[in-house]
Amino acid sequence: MQVHRAKSLETKEKYKQVVKRRNTIVNEWLWKAGKSIGINDISFHTARHTFSWHMKGVTDNIHVIKDALGHSTTQQTEIYPKELDDEVIDKEVAKLYGS
Repeated sequence: MQVHRAKSLETKEKYKQVVKRRNTIVNEWLWKAGKSIGINDISFHTARHTFSWHMKGVTDNIHVIKDALGHSTTQQTEIYPKELDDEVIDKEVAKLYGS
């Protein structure tokens, strides 16, 4: 049992390292692409949040967003698209236009 568990932990650690390397590559590519169009702060993480926020604007179906993000549970997904109260949006838009 201990041997199986140790091997499982070793496999999980190797997987985490692969994901970390790939995430770094994607972030470097996004950074270069963003920089070329004047966006200075972009990463895979911010891109996922932006995508989920836009999805939330199209659908209230959390299961659709969950599937699009590749999450296994809706609890993971609920972290992403923060709902904004209409009053808050109206207040911020008013600031934008000086009303």
